[in-house]
Amino acid sequence: MRTFIANTKSVAATISAVAAGIVLSAGTAQAVTPGNIEVCGTDQARITVKFLDRGGYSLTPAAKCHVQALSSKKPEQIEVSAQVGGRKPKVLGSAVVDIRTGVKVYLTSGTNPGFFVK
Repeated sequence: MRTFIANTKSVAATISAVAAGIVLSAGTAQAVTPGNIEVCGTDQARITVKFLDRGGYSLTPAAKCHVQALSSKKPEQIEVSAQVGGRKPKVLGSAVVDIRTGVKVYLTSGTNPGFFVK
C-alpha cells in the first residue's frame, strides 16, 4: 500500500510540474500590450529594430528581450538587423508594423537568423 501512495504522489508531482510548464509556456505567448513593441534576439544573435519613420531611432536590447512603450499615430516601417557573435550586423529585411495594437519582433534561432513579426 505504501508503494502505491508513494507512486501516486510521484505521479501527482509529475502532473503538477507538467501543468506548471504548460502555464508558463502559455504565458510567454501572450500578446503585447497596445502601444508597446517587444523586441527579442536569440542566444546566438542580437537584434536591432530601426524605425525608419522616426529618423533612424533604433532598439537593440541589452538582454535577450525588451519591451518598449512607443506612441504612434499610424503604421510605420521598421528595418530588422541581426548580429551573430562578433560579426558585422546584417540587415535581414523590413516590415510595416502598427505599434498601436502591440507588436512583437523576434529573431529565429541559429547562426543565420531570420525574423518574424506578430
